[in-house]
Amino acid sequence: MDQRRLRHMRDKSRRSLSSDVLYARQGRDRVEGKARETMNSHWTWLRVAILSAIFVTNANAQTEIDKLRSCLTIEDGSKERLDCYDGIIPPNPKPKPPIAKAVADCKFLKEEDERLGCFNRFLVQPARPAPKASRKATPKAEPSK
Repeated sequence: MDQRRLRHMRDKSRRSLSSDVLYARQGRDRVEGKARETMNSHWTWLRVAILSAIFVTNANAQTEIDKLRSCLTIEDGSKERLDCYDGIIPPNPKPKPPIAKAVADCKFLKEEDERLGCFNRFLVQPARPAPKASRKATPKAEPSK
């Protein structure tokens, strides 16, 4: 009887040990699942914040362009037009300004004429060239016999 009881207790302890391990694993999986959900939530909020910043920056750039375009009503090449541009984007001259790739880069130019030309280059729509006259198709000459 002792051996039966001993075997029964051994089996019971094995079962309880395996169920404890199983329960611990399930608990760990639950914790990891919650951590994963939280991490996904953080990534989602980060994506939303980045996209919002891009949208706001783009919207501000558009309103700045619209403000600069309102200066186009002032006579071209005049000090008043440059003052209008400088009121929207204050000049910040640099000794060796970079090549202007955006309208905001015009503020780095030192000379007023260069700065005015830079702003105009980005804001004034170039006149579209007249459409080229289409070539008339000349009939191919047939070889002589």
